[in-house]
Amino acid sequence: MIDGEDEKIIKELPDEEVLLRSIEKPDYFAEIVDRYQGALLRKANSMLRNEESAEDVVQETFVKIYANAGRFKEVPGATFKSWAYKILVNTCLTLLKKSKREREIFVALDPELAEVIADPMDLSFIDKKFSADHLMSLVSRLSETLRRTVMWHTVDDLSYQEIAEKEGVTEGVVRARMHRAKKELKKINESFGI
Repeated sequence: MIDGEDEKIIKELPDEEVLLRSIEKPDYFAEIVDRYQGALLRKANSMLRNEESAEDVVQETFVKIYANAGRFKEVPGATFKSWAYKILVNTCLTLLKKSKREREIFVALDPELAEVIADPMDLSFIDKKFSADHLMSLVSRLSETLRRTVMWHTVDDLSYQEIAEKEGVTEGVVRARMHRAKKELKKINESFGI
């Protein structure tokens, strides 16, 4: 805990000095959090458009800043603030890349695949998107070859010909794999009772 006199001193120090002192006295890092939490949260929110994710990213950013405090070096034209923002932006970009694969996949990506998973009696399904988590849980149960083929076709939007070239097989083999994958997905989905 910072006593009253130290708190007064720490409030007047530049960011870089507070960061360096926080290595020896971790309680000082709270000043960095106080100074930057609001601004970093606004920036993360503007990038992610999700308050909960933004809060997580800001927390992760502070952890990274503290863990790397000893590595921070002042250079002309670069301040602690720019360093902190760089860490935040990189953390946001990493999350966006990761969530790109996990986000909801619209039925329009592959209507044939949707038919395998959909209840044919539920005509409203065509207008719905289904959870990437559900689809990914089904696809993850496929063999590596079938999983890779499905992911390339549905997520990466590759044609059968493009997949065949990547795999070094004929287009017919890719069609057969997709057919097998659809049959397997239907079985797996039915085993969930959905």
